Amino acid sequence: MPRDHAPRPAQSFLGACFAQAAWIAILGGVAVSLLGIAPMVWPRKWLFDNLGFFQPQLLALGLAAIACGLIGQLAPHRFPRVYRLGLLALSLPAFSLGVAMGLRLLALPSAAPEISEGAGVPLRVVSINLERTDLRGEALTAFLTEARPDVLILQETAWQAQAETLAASTGTADIAGVGPYPQFRHSGALGDITVFSRYPLDDVREETVSSIATTIWSDDPREILSFRVNPAGAQESATTQTGSSPGLTIVAVHPESPRSKIQHADRGRYLSMVGREVAKRRKRSGLGEALPLAVIGDWNTAPWSTRFGEFLTRFKLGTRFPGGFPQTTRFFYNWHLRWLLGATVDHVAVSAPVAIRQVGIGPDIGSDHVPLVMDLLLPR
Repeated sequence: MPRDHAPRPAQSFLGACFAQAAWIAILGGVAVSLLGIAPMVWPRKWLFDNLGFFQPQLLALGLAAIACGLIGQLAPHRFPRVYRLGLLALSLPAFSLGVAMGLRLLALPSAAPEISEGAGVPLRVVSINLERTDLRGEALTAFLTEARPDVLILQETAWQAQAETLAASTGTADIAGVGPYPQFRHSGALGDITVFSRYPLDDVREETVSSIATTIWSDDPREILSFRVNPAGAQESATTQTGSSPGLTIVAVHPESPRSKIQHADRGRYLSMVGREVAKRRKRSGLGEALPLAVIGDWNTAPWSTRFGEFLTRFKLGTRFPGGFPQTTRFFYNWHLRWLLGATVDHVAVSAPVAIRQVGIGPDIGSDHVPLVMDLLLPR
């Protein structure tokens, strides 16, 4: 006679729904965790590289799925052992993603917070992607009045349109030296990158980077703007001494956002040209890697991106993040939802002679980016 099997406990309708929801949480958590790992496995694929912008959100979803899975153990599962194996299968990729992200950040070259040779020369730099925000906007001018940047680097300025608006309302097509804006200004030929400075802008160089192909996603060229400021030289001139400090060479950047395969390739070409500009500047100065240099702006590159780490390592640059960890600098739809719908794309990277005392982010100024505030320390 066949052996009798103990009957399984009957599931109520609500119990069955609870169990199914727990399984959905596990399967969804596995999916998002694997998506988070994909950019590290296939870093050259544009689609996976784009997922790198959202790795913190994918990690958070994976950890939330684990929490839901643990609660789901209270459900009356027909096969509890299989469910526990599913929960274990979720935990492995989710925790692996968290560890991989942490190791990737630890592997990034870090800029020193101080200069060992002495106190150094302080320089506050603010970088903002304006998204065509009016330069006279109340929130923007209030922030700049409080921040008091020595150097202000703006992307998506749309300078030609800004100049026309200024000329129509004030009679002058410039705002340098007015209100919180420093007195020296230079705008790139394309009007995308504009720099204001309290110190003269020396050795200004521009380079235009054309798109590989004109498509609905990519039809505008981009520009690289590099220059030198010398706050120590200005101080020495004020005391009738000869300025011997090399100052700080800044390369202001704003490559394509890699929303398509072509734009991903365009961003790669742009960053390669930025690297060549860094190499040229170092060679021309005669100082090589000892040249105080910074690359600043909207990189449109995630800090976990392989390309970001490779760039820093190749050109011997170090970086720091606000509060020590990447924070949202570009948000979607609403500033209040920046932790849920946002990405870290604005960065600062400096050569070893330069220290980064601190990095912070500013408030909502009317753009879809928040300001990046950097307090640098330059060698005398």
